[in-house]
Order: sequence, then structure tokens, then C-alpha cells
Amino acid sequence: MGDLPPDRVRAIRPFVGVGTDFAGPFLVKSSYLRNTRSHKAYLCVFVCLSTKAVHLELVSALSTENFVATLGRFVSRRGLPDLIRSDCGTNYKGTDRYLKEVVEFLSSNSPYLGTPMSKKDIQWKFDPPVCQHWGGIFEAVA
Repeated sequence: MGDLPPDRVRAIRPFVGVGTDFAGPFLVKSSYLRNTRSHKAYLCVFVCLSTKAVHLELVSALSTENFVATLGRFVSRRGLPDLIRSDCGTNYKGTDRYLKEVVEFLSSNSPYLGTPMSKKDIQWKFDPPVCQHWGGIFEAVA
């Protein structure tokens, strides 16, 4: 058996290295009353790569905009991660592209804001599309 990656064995604060995946769909009722409509919802799972702690967020759709909002809620509660590992979903790719565009825009228009933002850049690692078993620690939860 090979060695574990360094982001899995470092002794650091929780949720610095994160794996993420979606689970679902689930049918969610907005009320306990009879005959209320059920809405489709998904569960976004964030798993700490070093401590295996789990953070769950409810998402209404699998879009880039919803994942950006979910990532914002995660960062406000757990802190900014240095590394995010995920599969090659279009919502993850879109979020990675969106965050890079925001950092480029801020650094080009306002050097005062751009420099601190570029230091807080999130490194995103995508698992190959044909290797679903690569993200074992966070794929097993979802």
C-alpha cells in the first residue's frame, strides 16, 4: 500500500484541506402541514482531509451559483481552506474559474485589495473523470 498524500497526514487546524462531494437528491418539505409541496434538495458534503470531520450544507440545485454560496457559508463557519479536492463536476469547475476571475479582477483594479486576496488563493485539485475511487475519504461519505 502506498503512502498517504501530505495533505492527509499534516497536523494542522481542521478544514484546511477539504474534500467535497454532493449527495442526493432528497425530497424536502418546507412545512409539517399536510399537502405541502416537496422540493428537490442536495447535500453538499465537506470532509476534512486530516481529521475526517464532516460539514454538511443543504443546496437547492447543482449549479455553480449555488455551490459558490455554499462555499461562502462553509468558509464563514470553518475558515478558508488551502486545498479543495473534488471530482470534475461542472459546478466545481465553474466555481474554480469564478474564484480565479474574482482574484484577477481585484488585483488588476485595486492593488490594495488584490494583494491580500491573491495570498488567500485556494488550490483546487480535481480527480480524473475515470477514477472515481481516488477521492475515497470524501466519496465514501456521500
